[in-house]
Amino acid sequence: QRLRRAAENWMRFPAARERLLRMLSQSTAQGVFFVSGDVHFSELLAAKCSCSNGVHFSVGEFTSSGMTHSWKTYPALMRWAMYAAHRMLPFQYSLDKVYLGRSFGEFDFDEASMTTRAFDIHGDVVFEHVWRLDELKPAKAGKDCQCLPVRGPHPAPAVENLMIAAWVIATLLPLVALVYLVYVLTCFACRGRSHPVGAHKFDTKKDR
Repeated sequence: QRLRRAAENWMRFPAARERLLRMLSQSTAQGVFFVSGDVHFSELLAAKCSCSNGVHFSVGEFTSSGMTHSWKTYPALMRWAMYAAHRMLPFQYSLDKVYLGRSFGEFDFDEASMTTRAFDIHGDVVFEHVWRLDELKPAKAGKDCQCLPVRGPHPAPAVENLMIAAWVIATLLPLVALVYLVYVLTCFACRGRSHPVGAHKFDTKKDR
């Protein structure tokens, strides 16, 4: 992914990503749109760009999962972790259109717009978004442009770290609860075997 800021993406190479966006804004390329994959879910993302000459445009990205595997095919705890991540972490480039199941994508063009859709394995639309062609990059955008996430700037590092910590806790809570439940049930079973029903203690002094 070009715009996301976590996992397998250009977060690890921020200077390269900024250089790419700067190169796009300075080029004569028109209607730029990214298509990506290999993150095992489908999603729509966007950056909003503003130039010193008053030109504004969007750079969009459509990520599609594979047809053979996705986060929904993984164990329950992993599915919960990814679901919680999309609800709790500051994915500022996301348009909040995410599907964790197996899916495929479609681009539908007309004279004035482009519609991006994601379909599940049954052929049902799980999300879609209409992009006006005039909101995508024009041929001459300008040289002094700044591109920011569609949902606003990223939070301060301290705030982002707190959000990540909260996500880790929320992710581990089901596992901790399951371990505790197994522990309680095991202790109850052991106690039951130690004192079977109908068994009683004898008073050795009285017996003598």
